[in-house]
Amino acid sequence: MKKHPAGGKMMNVVSNQYRLKLGPEVRVYQYVLEIEPMELWDTHRVAGIMRSKNRELELSLGPYVFSGKTIYTLREID
Repeated sequence: MKKHPAGGKMMNVVSNQYRLKLGPEVRVYQYVLEIEPMELWDTHRVAGIMRSKNRELELSLGPYVFSGKTIYTLREID
């Protein structure tokens, strides 16, 4: 690990940001996923469900990003 000039240590930082190059007429829709009763909410369980249903979600939502309890997509859900 390299030393920073100020005496600290350098480290790599990774983030989960997404850069989108969108035209002026593009809309991004944000949906919040809620599960009731809330006692059933488990981050790992929900992430597993989202992974297992990925293909079906892409067919209905188009390209999407799932983050925690939020889904971002370019399609409006009726």
